[in-house]
Amino acid sequence: MTGSLPNLTFKTDQGESINLSSLKNKVTLLAFWATWCGPCIAEIPELTGLVLDLDTTKFRVISIVVDDPNGEKSKIIKQNYGINYPILFAPNEDVYSAFGGIRALPTSFIVSPEGKYLDKIEGLMPPGYLKEKLSSLIKDTFEP
Repeated sequence: MTGSLPNLTFKTDQGESINLSSLKNKVTLLAFWATWCGPCIAEIPELTGLVLDLDTTKFRVISIVVDDPNGEKSKIIKQNYGINYPILFAPNEDVYSAFGGIRALPTSFIVSPEGKYLDKIEGLMPPGYLKEKLSSLIKDTFEP
């Protein structure tokens, strides 16, 4: 996986717009998911835990829901699971091509503070995997 985040703008669940190419200065976990995807829903507690456990001055989670362009279903999921990170609404699955293709959900990208792709993670990972990987990356990135 090489390259930088695409110059795409998405609406958020807070009614704002975020351009992905502007996501700089922090390690970012960009998580693609769908409301119908069992493994995606199963991953939510780990993602919310990352926001609670890792230094949010150096790290952020941003999710992109691909099957709910108006946010109706994801709003309920956000309330039920206590999602504490932004949800962006993809207009359709055409967005997959901008990320070199997405073959499975969930799929997450780890992005450097400079906006460069560092890793692509397909499928549900074992508990603790993301925290360990991201903790190490944050330490290596921000500590001499």
